[in-house]
Amino acid sequence: VKRLEFDGGVRQAKQLTDLVNLLRNKVKTRITAWMGPRNERYKIVVQVVTFDAAAVGIHVSSRCLWNSQTDNSITIKMQGVDCDILMIIFLCYTD
Repeated sequence: VKRLEFDGGVRQAKQLTDLVNLLRNKVKTRITAWMGPRNERYKIVVQVVTFDAAAVGIHVSSRCLWNSQTDNSITIKMQGVDCDILMIIFLCYTD
């Protein structure tokens, strides 16, 4: 993530796709270790937003039907070379 540059090109798109897949796989591994076979009930949604570090600010909103007893989210903010990266991971339990 620290090598990510804000260029909006194909290289950045590939880096972000790789980052999303890495995050999803790590979360899935943790859920499997924690819940065992019941992990198949969780849908993992990863949202990654990059924006110029010089930007004044950013507002991100999401909407989801939420069960506070089974669902959760993780928000991570990191800095790249010349950009900020906001990663939001949603864990939604499905019946």
